[in-house]
Amino acid sequence: DVHAEVFKLLTDSLKTSKVTEVDVSSCGIGPVALGHLSDWVRDATGAVEAVAIGGNPITSAGGATLLETIKTSKLKTIDIGKPLPLQEPYESDTLDLSKTGMDPGHIVILSWWLATDAAGALTSVVLDENELTATKIKYKGESYEQIEQIDADLSGFTEFCSSLKSSTIVSLSLRKCYLGPQ
Repeated sequence: DVHAEVFKLLTDSLKTSKVTEVDVSSCGIGPVALGHLSDWVRDATGAVEAVAIGGNPITSAGGATLLETIKTSKLKTIDIGKPLPLQEPYESDTLDLSKTGMDPGHIVILSWWLATDAAGALTSVVLDENELTATKIKYKGESYEQIEQIDADLSGFTEFCSSLKSSTIVSLSLRKCYLGPQ
């Protein structure tokens, strides 16, 4: 979020444009910049149809901000590492979001999406190798990696676990998600 104010200039200029899709995947936007993106989706003069935010450190606060906008928008697709349809059914029974850089904010959005009609046929979710609880890892990927703080933000994962109760999911993979004892 170091350049959030510059990002705000972009999203403010988009409000009166004809742009209906934006992909800011893996751009390093955090919760402040995500708030500016949410403002654009909400306030745009044209109907924004697709937003891609995968691979960004949006945090659970940023995910919650965007989710409130999504609920009242006309978005057709939200991409949190893979495009999720919002107005039509997902075309597979398996959703593989492994290695997509998901954090607690992405999980907040996924938890809500699982309760929508679009996810009705889904039976399997793969979330392997994502830091779903914001575990802090030093030297990640190296043979000597060290966990500095485990389960730094459980809010999104807690919502996700609750959403599974009423979903059609029967298979869930969480390999190498650095989940702690919480």
